[in-house]
Amino acid sequence: LENHFKANHIFLTPIRSTLEKIPNLQSVLAMVVGSKDQTRPFEEVLSVGKAYDIPTLLIEGVPHHLKSEHLTETEKINHQIEAFVREVVV
Repeated sequence: LENHFKANHIFLTPIRSTLEKIPNLQSVLAMVVGSKDQTRPFEEVLSVGKAYDIPTLLIEGVPHHLKSEHLTETEKINHQIEAFVREVVV
């Protein structure tokens, strides 16, 4: 099966230990991170994206869980992510 299927990944708010376990970062299709991510500075995620030519979406004002306290804002975030992923995958 290994020769027939190539795994590709889309990471939402990737943490350092997750990215370190991916032997080939070229298999990462895209990443999404919030500018208020408390788990990992968003600048690090953007830097990895730039270094490996991985499209990366930065969502302003959003923490690690990519949600807002307000449902309508969370829906907007989800739509942003969906549109970004569709653009990258197509």
